[in-house]
Amino acid sequence: MPDVFLSYSHTDQDAARRVAERLAAAGWTTWWDQTLVPGETWAEVTRAELRAAHVVVALWSEASWPSRWVQAEAYAGYERRRLVCARLDNVVIEPPFNILQTADLRAPD
Repeated sequence: MPDVFLSYSHTDQDAARRVAERLAAAGWTTWWDQTLVPGETWAEVTRAELRAAHVVVALWSEASWPSRWVQAEAYAGYERRRLVCARLDNVVIEPPFNILQTADLRAPD
């Protein structure tokens, strides 16, 4: 069972990798789709890991906001009151996710 389920857009894969590495360095187990192994069924494994995770971290960006997958994964965490939001760029985060405090991971100006 992972501590953290990481939800992101593949466009943001480098940022997601950095977040996953920082979480691992802090001692947290993290599941993201880069840990899938050949032969696994993406939808089944993703659904099981999402249900099992203690926390869902949504990495919001201009690329991830319109993604139905990221929206659905974030909402699953939101419903369980286990969602942590992080902003990668200047994306406008809309309801219901905008009511949560969001970590700012944007690059400094």
